Amino acid sequence: MAAFTLIELICVMSLLIIVVGVVSPSLSGFYRGRNLDSEVRRFYSLTLYGQQRAISEGMPMLLWIDPDERRYGLQAEFSFQQQDEKSVDYRLDENVAVQFERGAVAGGFGLGSGSASTSSSAQRGTSSSVVRAAAQASRFGRNTGILRFEADGSIDSSSPLAVGFYDQDKTGMRESDRRKSVWVGQRLNGLSYEIQTNQTAYAR
Repeated sequence: MAAFTLIELICVMSLLIIVVGVVSPSLSGFYRGRNLDSEVRRFYSLTLYGQQRAISEGMPMLLWIDPDERRYGLQAEFSFQQQDEKSVDYRLDENVAVQFERGAVAGGFGLGSGSASTSSSAQRGTSSSVVRAAAQASRFGRNTGILRFEADGSIDSSSPLAVGFYDQDKTGMRESDRRKSVWVGQRLNGLSYEIQTNQTAYAR
């Protein structure tokens, strides 16, 4: 029975190494894109869960995003419940970064480092929202953005209009070949958030 010679095995291994070297960059980009999509869908699911909890438990819920610590989560508002046994806490994928579109309240609440420019429609805040924003911001990181769902499931006017996710390299810099962000933003009726597929003013 004929067998492979050493030279034939070396040739096959060399061809495999060449193929892997050519395909690796494409596979790397593919998995980065999958990580971004997964992160966006997980965050969007958390907005739905936050609204459902707010309605079913009759208390405001806070969906917070800390770009400095690279974490986000959901919990009941502190003023209503000191400890939330149902709170969740996630860590951002190492290849994904986050940014905010300013909401109604400027100066820390609903904003983050790398925030997009203020939208002309983001002037809906009230004095009570400002006071509440300052109180909540003091409990989280300086650049933390907070989506607040009222007890009836509505979105508080101080919440960010949208949260954007994008790919970054190992140094934390935005990848030049993947400038496009994927945004989870408020619907036109302002009743909930959605993964926005249409090009918006801040999706750049």
